[in-house]
Amino acid sequence: MGMDSGSAEGMATGVIAASANATLTPVASAVSSGALTLERVVAPDDGWIVVRSTTFPGAILGSAPVRAGETRGVRVELDNLDDVAVRVALHVDRGTRGTLEFDPLSPATPLDKPVFADGLPVERRVEVRVAPETLDPSP
Repeated sequence: MGMDSGSAEGMATGVIAASANATLTPVASAVSSGALTLERVVAPDDGWIVVRSTTFPGAILGSAPVRAGETRGVRVELDNLDDVAVRVALHVDRGTRGTLEFDPLSPATPLDKPVFADGLPVERRVEVRVAPETLDPSP
């Protein structure tokens, strides 16, 4: 299990984990049927995959729970894509179990903490292409 880090002068806090215990691998960069799929997630503890906008303030576009250990085929339903890229991050569940408690506007205070490995957040920028079947045909 990861160790919580403290905050310093408004910096975000998180959970420190070994890189072998905290990774995520997105599937090819396409969104299909309004969801993004991760091929593989390794989490140090029960937590969340959080997909956020790359546009300030980084609104949450979708999330999915993950269990400690390895999970394959994690599907995250997305709302309101606003750019051609998203940020996909691993968080641990430190608050009410089964409830995502993360506030992008106040990243130093949420209960569900981002995971850091090798000094960096376990996060990936993912380019997305909306699959044709997800486009709205209305004028």
